[in-house]
Amino acid sequence: MSMVIPKQPTKRSIAAKLHAEERRKRKIQAIGERRAAAQGMTRKDFVAAIVRGEYRPITAEDIAAEPEVEVTVEATPEPAAAPAV
Repeated sequence: MSMVIPKQPTKRSIAAKLHAEERRKRKIQAIGERRAAAQGMTRKDFVAAIVRGEYRPITAEDIAAEPEVEVTVEATPEPAAAPAV
């Protein structure tokens, strides 16, 4: 019998999986916020209503149909260099 050694994931494949998961989270959040606003609720209350069965859940088809969500990154100013003494 030959032993099969599991292949170690590369940095690139790990980064791709993390990026895909982040995109999915952003899309779910955008869908939830939009549906909650349409119902006049907060996102937290809307998610609780989904769990109780009052509204239909967010499906994979909804996520696939959602356009890409822009990422807003806050710019942090770089610390000023210390004056030379």
